[in-house]
Amino acid sequence: MKLVKFLVLGGMLFLATSVHAVDSVSLEAGSNFKNPDTNMWRVGVQWDWGKKWFEDSPVTIGGYWDVSAGSWHTDDADGSHDIGDFREALNKSFLRTPFFVQP
Repeated sequence: MKLVKFLVLGGMLFLATSVHAVDSVSLEAGSNFKNPDTNMWRVGVQWDWGKKWFEDSPVTIGGYWDVSAGSWHTDDADGSHDIGDFREALNKSFLRTPFFVQP
């Protein structure tokens, strides 16, 4: 299972850096203190979409790409359980520039 995690992470980083320059990296980890056999992790990379629409108007549309992978694991009375996920998303942002009305 650890080999799969490292292959997924390495593949994500390779694809992200070969296509675009990575703007940020996100890391998450967690564990249940009452049951130390429950834990999770997630790693992701983000980069600017590289486009902005309507820059001359009061509303600008832009965004960034987000690619991440994660895993959740627990050992309990019913056995060992693992869940993994992969996510790719284009996050859009709508920015409104402030405006003033002069009399």
